[in-house]
Amino acid sequence: MRKYVKILYSQMQVSIMKIVMSIRNLAETSGVERVVINLASALCDLGHQVEIACYYKDKHGRVSTFPLDKRIAISYIYPHPDNHTNDKGLRKVIWKWFRHLIVNLRINKQYKDADIFIESDFFLLFPYFKRRGMKYIRIIHVEIAKWKRKNSLFDAVVLLSSSEYERWRNRADNITKIYNFVFLPFESRLKDIIRDSDNSNSALNPYDNLQDFIDSKRLLLTNNIKTHGYNVDSKNNDEYPCATPKSCKIIAVGQMYSEQKGFPRLVSAYSKIAKEFPHCKLEITGKGNEETIMNAQIHSLDMTKYIKLKPFSTNIESVYLQGDIYAMTSYYEGLPMALLEAMSYGLPLIAYEIDTIKDCFAPNPEIRNGISYHKNGILVPNNNETLFCQALKELINNETMRIKMGQQSLILIKNKFSKEVVMRDWQALLESLM
Repeated sequence: MRKYVKILYSQMQVSIMKIVMSIRNLAETSGVERVVINLASALCDLGHQVEIACYYKDKHGRVSTFPLDKRIAISYIYPHPDNHTNDKGLRKVIWKWFRHLIVNLRINKQYKDADIFIESDFFLLFPYFKRRGMKYIRIIHVEIAKWKRKNSLFDAVVLLSSSEYERWRNRADNITKIYNFVFLPFESRLKDIIRDSDNSNSALNPYDNLQDFIDSKRLLLTNNIKTHGYNVDSKNNDEYPCATPKSCKIIAVGQMYSEQKGFPRLVSAYSKIAKEFPHCKLEITGKGNEETIMNAQIHSLDMTKYIKLKPFSTNIESVYLQGDIYAMTSYYEGLPMALLEAMSYGLPLIAYEIDTIKDCFAPNPEIRNGISYHKNGILVPNNNETLFCQALKELINNETMRIKMGQQSLILIKNKFSKEVVMRDWQALLESLM
């Protein structure tokens, strides 16, 4: 039951609620799991009681791949691995045609004391039957091709990008836009590092001073190495992490279970220019069944010296801190956590232009030869490999451009996608429903 108690949090007066957030399997490694964990933790910070309800248990017995806030309770709607995909006969027919009702009633029964139920990622719940006193929210993490009328059953539907909001907002009156947020390592973590060291760096201002920005990245990397104990690729220490044109690492991060991320076309594009930059390389971090296909592509292009596939790492910070450019060639996205995280670590961006990622790029770009030069990165017409290669070569060759764009990424992420900014929108939505 909702507690009619108000607390003051960061100048917000907050009514305390019991909030349940659903996800298919919290142990998976996509951006959705990070979004759910981050949002659950931030809701705890607001004083709410938060529980993550996994539809299924992980078949390997894992609870979560990413660090989990101890204040968050974990429960399972079905306390076993997903077995519905293996149903046969009558069970298969019943699940196919009545699964939404079955899940709806099961959730209502299991979470009797919840004020808010947030359906995230898995299109399984449609609240045909609403429990009195509980409000239902859906977060749509991906770009959708068709609006389902059943979405009107929810008290609110949250879209994550401006383009999706503009596309669908007239279809129902329960639609709102709230961005994903990321934590800002140049804020809390940098301050902690400086506090625990000497005072020589106490006046660092990475948002306004380019040299402070470079020094701050170096401090974050040094601390990460000290914490996790690993070696970085050899670079000139005086110039790292902002590499010279002769030494540059392009990175990409994401799941490899489907064609969504478009990694093969990133490999194809980089293979066209890689030998012009023998001291540079492309590293793609992730996992999935597409790895075999990509490895075969890399070998067939004779790119094994220049392109590396890296396994997923829970120390994702080290991946971003060792990168110099973040590249994205996705076919479709929602509001990608990988781009937001890259921005939070001060990386310049280059991407094929798709509508849902435009929020990650500063407004009012300069257009030259069909390429959009934003303050924090470059957007290239979708699937134009020639222009993508041209823009990537320019970034590799121009260290000053990389540094300035990286700093602008930092500024944009703080002003638009910080926890403080985004959680004001979330709290306003929650209050409006109760």
